[in-house]
Amino acid sequence: MERYVHAWINYEANLRELIDAGNEVVVVLHETARAKGTEMSIERNLAFVCTLREGRAIRMRGYRTKQEGLEPAGLRDELEEGRTGGGP
Repeated sequence: MERYVHAWINYEANLRELIDAGNEVVVVLHETARAKGTEMSIERNLAFVCTLREGRAIRMRGYRTKQEGLEPAGLRDELEEGRTGGGP
């Protein structure tokens, strides 16, 4: 992750939403940055599914969208019905 962040200028990732899925949490971030040495910039939402054990994240998987992250977290019904929890 550190290498990824250092490839950008003015990198920011802001929390948009946390979705409880029992032993997993879907983390939705809004990411903005500009690539070093270019004018290329990004602005996007992305999701991570964190598996928790004894209050610690033991596994983290990244997805391009919130929708892609919901199913592996066992939230298929919420995906189909659009019922995921709130957040900023």
